[in-house]
Amino acid sequence: MINKDGSITIINEDGSQVKVCVLFNFEIEEYRKKYIAYTIITDEMSEDVSDDMEVLLSEIDYDTNEVKSIPESEMETVLSIYNQIKESLLNE
Repeated sequence: MINKDGSITIINEDGSQVKVCVLFNFEIEEYRKKYIAYTIITDEMSEDVSDDMEVLLSEIDYDTNEVKSIPESEMETVLSIYNQIKESLLNE
């Protein structure tokens, strides 16, 4: 569910809830999984996106908003697709 400010609240593997800003999402049919690239929203964040902002990648279940770590065996493929999408967005 999207919050009024455009953020979503995800549930980490430890059960904690975190408010995040989703930069983009994608699906890899081969793995039958969905992934998000996101940043964690903190009180001291400005609305400006900076180059040094930490971007996180996780597998997500959109029915529950639970995120999981990406298995090492999938990481190379996920990073490759993430980089392709990022470059495409930066070149627009």
